[in-house]
Amino acid sequence: MVPLVLAALLLSLPGHDCGTLAAPVMARSWAGYGIGVLLSR
Repeated sequence: MVPLVLAALLLSLPGHDCGTLAAPVMARSWAGYGIGVLLSR
């Protein structure tokens, strides 16, 4: 639990750039939304 809390605190610091963590995994499109809906059922 401690490593997760520490990671959350470090990522929430002002001025911290998340770099590739902020990049989307999949491009936003209607196909992507449809796949998300299908997977959530």
